[in-house]
Amino acid sequence: MIFHGAHWGVSSCKVSSTVVFHFTLWPLRVVNHLDDFMGIHECPASEMLNGEKVNTTEEVNASHFERETAGRVPITTHQKRVRAEDNRDDETLPTNLPAVSVAQRSAAALCALPLPEDFFNFWALCTSMNPQSPHEALLPVLGLELVGPFDLLRGRHKGFAVVTTCAEEEPIENAPNLDLHWRFYYDPPEFQTVAKGDAESQLHLGYYRDTPNELPVLVGLSSAQSGCSISVLGDNLFCAIRLLLLRQKREGRIKDRTKAEELERKLSQIGTELGYSTDQKSKSLKARDRKVVSRTFHGAGIVVPVDAQGVGYRELPESNASLQRMLAAIVKSEDDAARLQAFSPLVELSSLVEFANDEGDPGMGLELGLDLFLHGSEREAEEGERQEHQLRGESSTPSSCRQKLCMWSAHVDRGRSLDLKRTESCGPRKYLHKMSARFLNMAYSLLGRVRFGRIITAHLVTRLSSPTDQFADRRSK
Repeated sequence: MIFHGAHWGVSSCKVSSTVVFHFTLWPLRVVNHLDDFMGIHECPASEMLNGEKVNTTEEVNASHFERETAGRVPITTHQKRVRAEDNRDDETLPTNLPAVSVAQRSAAALCALPLPEDFFNFWALCTSMNPQSPHEALLPVLGLELVGPFDLLRGRHKGFAVVTTCAEEEPIENAPNLDLHWRFYYDPPEFQTVAKGDAESQLHLGYYRDTPNELPVLVGLSSAQSGCSISVLGDNLFCAIRLLLLRQKREGRIKDRTKAEELERKLSQIGTELGYSTDQKSKSLKARDRKVVSRTFHGAGIVVPVDAQGVGYRELPESNASLQRMLAAIVKSEDDAARLQAFSPLVELSSLVEFANDEGDPGMGLELGLDLFLHGSEREAEEGERQEHQLRGESSTPSSCRQKLCMWSAHVDRGRSLDLKRTESCGPRKYLHKMSARFLNMAYSLLGRVRFGRIITAHLVTRLSSPTDQFADRRSK
């Protein structure tokens, strides 16, 4: 993936061995056609540029330019009335949010996933609260730091040749992979971290998308040390942060109640004035709930197209509890003979998934693939191996090996099947990873969500207990 400066105007796509997309105020992207290891021949950039979603992004940009011309977000009559009633000045009532620049919006586009307007408005709010370090605006009250795509607004990517799983050129040494940036152990491809808490709990918030070319459908909260569960906290960041604040107040974890109340007031007031829902279950989320075909192990649910005849998804013949026991038996087997026997029920499920795919029901493979990925027993094995290495005074993951894995992880294994054995020298054997990768890549391919398949491939190769800050300890280019 090659990025140039922003350009004005719209030009058509040129069909050849190289496809060039040139569109209003987005970086020029050059994407070379390349088969991934599942034999997919789709240009990933097209996932970002089809249907009505491009129009939605243009509308967002248009509304931004109107504000940019004025230099500030216009003050509404309601805001003036609140100021008069409360007799507060601009510093304590930041209704004049600073505008996010065109350069910052172009930088955010580098992640190649559409971001909603509440993302930029929330950054503007944090900038008004802490102009020098907006990413630390929530630290005093909630202990949260804005990360992920917010790092692009901060300019942390400057000096690096950043890549995503859309990139298909040769691996670039030390290139930060934005799709792995602050990706936690249990994060499915649909989840994109935007804020993190302390390292002990690995608490983090993120946007959750049902498809890679659409805007997020919800904001989720997860604690990787506790498991794979994703709690839904509304459909925008203003609502999510406010609900998290209220939860911590109920649990007595807020030290400075004055600052907490001020933050709650700002979130509620600014969010309402900007038209964002304050409900944990907004109308859009209630509508999505009716489309969810399975909650999966993480609880946020998956959505796949299902026609009037029910074609698109079929249920697994196992409950979550029985599937958990089945997977635990595989990982905890004492020897290969016992493990082979424990694999038998999963092999039967694999056959059912293949039949479902052939008959137009890719949702079954998506559910099983995600459940295998989310099971997490490999995490326990990795922790045990890490402790064993530490007792022997050895590094659990040699730096040279980690560097090679990071270089490889951003790119598709061209024309070949995924070989996870290349990771065995750098970590524990992951008995379910290869099967999970196969199920998920096939499901994402059939559903037209190829980008998610590439994200899961990159994640499985470098899946570690702790998330990776892709910009830390890397040499600038």
